[in-house]
Amino acid sequence: MIRTYKVLTDAIEADPREVANLVTSETVDIRGAKRVSIILKRATHTAGSSTFVGYVGATDENGNSTGGIAYNKWITNTTNANTADVTRVGSVALSSTTVVEYSMSTEDTFGWLYLTCHTATDGKGSAWVIVDYANTKEI
Repeated sequence: MIRTYKVLTDAIEADPREVANLVTSETVDIRGAKRVSIILKRATHTAGSSTFVGYVGATDENGNSTGGIAYNKWITNTTNANTADVTRVGSVALSSTTVVEYSMSTEDTFGWLYLTCHTATDGKGSAWVIVDYANTKEI
C-alpha cells in the first residue's frame, strides 16, 4: 500500500525581519515501510534558498523515543556513470523554483520521519513523503 503525505505546505514566505525562518513538518510513521521517498519543492523564488533536512527515529513500546536523528543518507536523483556509487546527502538546498526527489536507502529501517525547512530571503518550501508500506497495513 502506497501512501502520500503532504507534510509541508508553502512552509514559509520568508520574513526579512526574522533571523531564522524554520518550519518543522508533522511526523510520518514509517514502521514497516519497504521504500520511502520525499519530494521537495521551492516556489515563488526571487533570491535565497530553502534548505530541507530529514530526521528519523524510533519509539519503543514504553513510549521512550530516540529523538530526531539527522538522516544523512538521502539518495539523490542524480545521473551517475554506471561505475559510480549512488550520491547521498544529509540536506537539500533549493535556490530556484524547482521540484526534486530523494529516496531513503532501503537498507535502513526507522519508526518515524519528519522534515524541517529553513527559508532564507524569500520563497516557499513544500514537501511530500511517499511511503510504500509493502504488504503491511498502514499503521
